[in-house]
Amino acid sequence: MAENHIIKPLDLEKCFFEEPPPLDFVLPGLLGGTVGALVATGGSSKSAWALQAAVKVAGGPDLLDLSSIDREWPQHTGRVVYIAAEDPELLLHHRMHSLGAMLSPEQRGNLQGQLEILPCNGLGLDVSSESWKSWLYSIADGARLVIIDTLRRVHQLDENESGAMAQLVGLLESVCYRTGTTVLYVHHTNKMGAASGEATATRGSSVLTDNARLQLNLVTMQPDEAKRLKVDEGQRKGQRKRYVRLVYAKTNYCAPYQDKWYRRVDKGRLEPHSFDFVKKGGNHATY
Repeated sequence: MAENHIIKPLDLEKCFFEEPPPLDFVLPGLLGGTVGALVATGGSSKSAWALQAAVKVAGGPDLLDLSSIDREWPQHTGRVVYIAAEDPELLLHHRMHSLGAMLSPEQRGNLQGQLEILPCNGLGLDVSSESWKSWLYSIADGARLVIIDTLRRVHQLDENESGAMAQLVGLLESVCYRTGTTVLYVHHTNKMGAASGEATATRGSSVLTDNARLQLNLVTMQPDEAKRLKVDEGQRKGQRKRYVRLVYAKTNYCAPYQDKWYRRVDKGRLEPHSFDFVKKGGNHATY
């Protein structure tokens, strides 16, 4: 027998006459209680971006300068669960050691109670199975944000099959609904999407973009951008690849934000970066 669901209709009188509470954005553009995606190629520091975002939401400093993306972002903090399904524990240790050097003793102490990083590489995590699904509901309960890094590592479904991916994103939506959390999953681009800031850069079924409520793309600087922004490779080839651009490829609950540049430094950590140039006529501007 199918499970009996009781769905209450929207109270229209309440909607008409009561002022609604403000929208709660966990990250700029990522509405609380929804599922979002961070999409990039391998080696583009997407895990570093996700970790630094986790630090901010858990009550640490704004190392990504997210507040500059949206000056009205409420910045409420809470417990963050980071499911590290791709990278080994030693690498996570290196990354967090690098981030720890940027924090005050008080901030490091605060994060120890608010940020949970779960090394899951090699455990065969599969949230489409009943046991792992129950585990996911359990660890998400009460968390403000759950980050899954990467999506491909937590299921055994065919990512090119739309029904399977609708089922997977539906599960993540169910986690949000039942636990009150918000989910951000990290995913890879398709073969043609490495240089793209478009929503279609996502690998696998288009459902992964269509059903997510926000998609961020992290794009490595391209040769034409390096030339325009005067990034001189000189004798150090690959200098431009140190720069990545955050693109709001798809937004459902806000207007698209401007792109934001970052530069990769120690252990892949990202630092906000601006490119200053002089327009014709001598007016100074920042790109």
